[in-house]
Amino acid sequence: MVAGIVLVGAIGAWRLSQPEPLRLSFLTPYVEQALTLPERSVNVAIDDTLITWAGWGRTIDLRVRGVHILNNRGRELAVLPELSLTLSVEALLRGIIAPTSIEVLDAQVTLLRDQNGHFRFGRVFDMSSDETADSAADTTEVPAGETPVIPEALAAFMAAPDYSKPTGYLRRISIVDAKMVLVDRRSGLVWHAPTASFSFERHPDGLSGHLQFQVQELGRPAQFEGDLVYDSGNQSVSIDARFSGVDAASLGLLRPELMVLQGADFTLDGRVGTELGLDGQLERIDFDMGGGPGSLTLPDQLPDPLPIRKIAVTGKLDAGLDRLVIDQAQLDLGTLSKPGPSITVKGSVSGLTTYTAPRTGAIHVAADLKADGIAVADLGRYWPQDTAPKPRKWIFANIDTGEVSNVSATLRLRLLGGDPDAIALDKVGGTLAGKGLTIHYLKPMPPITDAAATGSFTANSFTGIFSAGHVGGIQIDSGRIDIVDFNKDVQTITVDGNLHAAMTDALGLLDHPRLGYMKRLGIDPKTAVGQTNAHLKVVFPADKDLVFEQVDLSAEANLVGAGIKHVMFGKDLDDGNLQLKLTRKAMEIEGTGRFAGIPAAILWNQNFVAADFDTRIRLQGTAQEEERKALGADLGPYVTGPTAFDVTYTTFDDDSAEVSAKIDLTPTTLSFESLAWSKAAGTAGQAEALLLLPKGQPPVLKNFSVSAPDLAANGHGSLTDSFGVGQMAFDRVSLGKTDLTGVKFAFVEGRPEVSVSGGILDVEPLLTGKITLKPEEAANTSMTNPTRPFKITADKLDVVMLAPGRQVENVHVVLEHETEYWRQIEIDGILPGGAPLTMTYLPVEGGRHHLAIKSNDAGSALRVLDIFDDVKGGTLNVYGDSTDSVPMRPLTGKAEIQDFRLINQSGLVRLFSLTGFIDEMSGDGFQFDRFVADFTKTEGRVDVPLARAHGPSLGMTATGYFDQSVDKIDIKGTIIPAYAINSFLSNIPVIGDLLQGGKGKGLFAATYTATGKLSKPDFSINPLAALAPGFLRGVFDIFDSNGQPPPPASAMPEQPLGEQNR
Repeated sequence: MVAGIVLVGAIGAWRLSQPEPLRLSFLTPYVEQALTLPERSVNVAIDDTLITWAGWGRTIDLRVRGVHILNNRGRELAVLPELSLTLSVEALLRGIIAPTSIEVLDAQVTLLRDQNGHFRFGRVFDMSSDETADSAADTTEVPAGETPVIPEALAAFMAAPDYSKPTGYLRRISIVDAKMVLVDRRSGLVWHAPTASFSFERHPDGLSGHLQFQVQELGRPAQFEGDLVYDSGNQSVSIDARFSGVDAASLGLLRPELMVLQGADFTLDGRVGTELGLDGQLERIDFDMGGGPGSLTLPDQLPDPLPIRKIAVTGKLDAGLDRLVIDQAQLDLGTLSKPGPSITVKGSVSGLTTYTAPRTGAIHVAADLKADGIAVADLGRYWPQDTAPKPRKWIFANIDTGEVSNVSATLRLRLLGGDPDAIALDKVGGTLAGKGLTIHYLKPMPPITDAAATGSFTANSFTGIFSAGHVGGIQIDSGRIDIVDFNKDVQTITVDGNLHAAMTDALGLLDHPRLGYMKRLGIDPKTAVGQTNAHLKVVFPADKDLVFEQVDLSAEANLVGAGIKHVMFGKDLDDGNLQLKLTRKAMEIEGTGRFAGIPAAILWNQNFVAADFDTRIRLQGTAQEEERKALGADLGPYVTGPTAFDVTYTTFDDDSAEVSAKIDLTPTTLSFESLAWSKAAGTAGQAEALLLLPKGQPPVLKNFSVSAPDLAANGHGSLTDSFGVGQMAFDRVSLGKTDLTGVKFAFVEGRPEVSVSGGILDVEPLLTGKITLKPEEAANTSMTNPTRPFKITADKLDVVMLAPGRQVENVHVVLEHETEYWRQIEIDGILPGGAPLTMTYLPVEGGRHHLAIKSNDAGSALRVLDIFDDVKGGTLNVYGDSTDSVPMRPLTGKAEIQDFRLINQSGLVRLFSLTGFIDEMSGDGFQFDRFVADFTKTEGRVDVPLARAHGPSLGMTATGYFDQSVDKIDIKGTIIPAYAINSFLSNIPVIGDLLQGGKGKGLFAATYTATGKLSKPDFSINPLAALAPGFLRGVFDIFDSNGQPPPPASAMPEQPLGEQNR
């Protein structure tokens, strides 16, 4: 028996080893029954059944060919070319033909993805590998209500083994060397896997599988390999797949959103993990991939291919394939030899399958990006043109050099209707840092260089915070730049910063032609000195045709040790400690400094647009005397000591200007010596003036005023082009006792000329005083007692005061003084009491000056002229001449008074009392018929060769001099009582001479002297002379008081003095 079995087995083994398989057609019905799933409405029809043996290393295989799978209506769902079955011995012993493994050979598998995203297996075609994908797509329809074949078969395989059925013994299903086609009805694409192998093994709690295939469309071709596990507990299939050689450019075939990768030139390797429901619905897909090196070409976005050193992406696709999450995408740009920046992205894309739904209507993209090490020069290689195009345009146009690091960006956008060209930005924001940046904030102005900054941005704005940088020689300490309104056609840029610099550099920036501030102010920045700490803010539209009027500029600065040339009237400002405020419309500078060397507080306002004024500079301070002299305002000796000032200089848009000044004269000493008036320092005083500077015309002094104790003046006038005094008109001048109206003042050939309409004029100081000259004038030794030339005229003054209590009313006056001497004096008025007075001192022929004084009231005239106070009544005539060429111009002349009385208040009363002649004086004084005297006046000294006076009771003679300037007198003479008798005796020949001792020397006479102070002379009398006859009296007169012979006596003139001068 055993031998028979062995023999049969040996014969069977020999037969199976033959090249031709053993045909077992009788088994076909049993195999069909084993593969049929009647409860699932699936029937199987087989064309032929064969048995083969592949060698001692394998079991005997049962092969079936032409396997037709039919539904319960007989429709053919699929055809399998060949199956290899391994039968269960245990099942055979039970009388059941049941496979333990099924191997599908050379099959072509079609996998369908419907519009809802479900996967199912479609018909398996028995066709050659060169059939087109279109044919496959045309024959993969699955009627509604029918179940997919393979999942139905796998469902039985996945169930717990039922050994009463043929499928209960099945342990393994394999598909070997299959050709696979994926028909994606959602995208309309067909994918081909020319070589694919699948295997599934049953386990107690489910099954496991392994797959391996290639996809032509995704690489050369792309390799895929994976494992799957079915868990019968949760009825799900988990898949863990690996891939390599996937051409990144081909990913655009998967979804339109990935078409951006069609210019990619690198491959990807990675893994994908997912879960699949028994209904074919995918759960979440996890993936992890990487690739490179290579490049990415975006013709419409980047100018050149983007070099990619390495890329790595980790993410997941949520169930339903509607949301893609990128946990992290690492993109290292550059090449292996020249690494570039690194970019990290996290984000998500949702709405991938629902973007057409009415409620959603968009694909939502959210991304968080980080980047580092991006050179600004290479930024254009990495920044796509359509990504934030307006910020991109501004940055590329205005940032030249430097490096950007620590970039962090957030992006939230929607693709409306899934259209990548219909982008709606919901949020764009981020931060970055940069160093070594060159930033153009307002071309063509000098850029910010070597800037270090951090930045932040949104969809509509960008902000940069500076911690360092330069603009030429200007050092930026801190600052920021803000760009807003990226959603508008024109953006607004704000530059705001703190800086410090040398004044030359700071003013040079403000003088740039784009701004032109210093040019408008007439300041040369190159001449400025000092340092500044400033806060600057500039706001302007990002318009290539930008004009200055569109710039809103403001600056605040501290200027330390500032020096600016030619601030006002060509004078400089130095040592300034100033606060500057600047806008596009105006500037204000306030602080302290030295203007033209004078310490002053300064307030400078400048308008750059239409306003009430263009420039206004106010200076307040105190000028010392030496500082005024250095400024060219030497007012000595009239004004000495410090002068407090408040001066405002204003210019206007018609190129005119004005200067208003307020001068506090309290600390100042004012002295007009020739007018006998002065104001001591500490006494209040004030002066004000308004000077107009019309364009192309001489300056106009619109109004001025000065006030101090005993001083008040106000008026107007004009100046010369060189700011010399032109013409002045005083509404009122009050100085000491002088109080005038309608005063006009002008310089004529360098000499001041004054005309007066009316008022009171005190000329005593002019007649007696001197005016101190400048040192260069005083140094001229040819000038004897020099004074300034001037001329004063008055048609009719109410009063002219010549000395205290001595005045003339209704006066016409002309006073003209040359450098040393009076040239012209005319005084015509009414004396107290109503008598007229005429006094003239005029040039005449022969280079002489002639003096004439006339009055019908000699006593009043002499008192007014401060010559003699003790005469009453009489007629006065004084005549004299001086020669202009003689040094000091001595005035020689004669004075005559007729019919006057010498009142008893006279100082001569003391003299008369010494002679004993006091008894001859009546109560009204001595009556004199005539007085005549020769005189020579040289400055303050008056020499009298001989003076004679006679009346009914007394006669006198005098000779000598008196000097008012030194208060000295030296006079001697004779006093003769009873002059009428002596005069009669003198007419007798011989006897008269004997008795009188000569003409004018009476028999009864006394000699006298007056010496010492003019204000209080000392008198002496020779009493013996009163008793001696004339010829004896000469004995006592041989010598005068100094031992010299006395001067010869002159005879009394025969005619009146006035007749001798005609």
